[in-house]
Amino acid sequence: MQQSEIVQFVVPDRGFIDGEKLQSYVNRALKGRSIEQLDLPFVAVATELRTGTLAAFNRGDTGMAVRARAACRWCSSRPPSRGRNTLTAGW
Repeated sequence: MQQSEIVQFVVPDRGFIDGEKLQSYVNRALKGRSIEQLDLPFVAVATELRTGTLAAFNRGDTGMAVRARAACRWCSSRPPSRGRNTLTAGW
């Protein structure tokens, strides 16, 4: 894995790094499998930005779940998920 495969720096509106490359990389590596189709159980945990509540990604787009988990305030663009803006847990 090369940095250029997963990181794309952008002029910030919601962060300096656009998470779309990371999302695409994960989806390509997993051949487009959703979380439900993975061989092992998987859950990505993030925090909902407005309320601070837990957001668990245990179904759907695996790349988006990883992107949401990897996001951090001011450094990366957070994907809207189910109408929520997420921020990685532990920030």
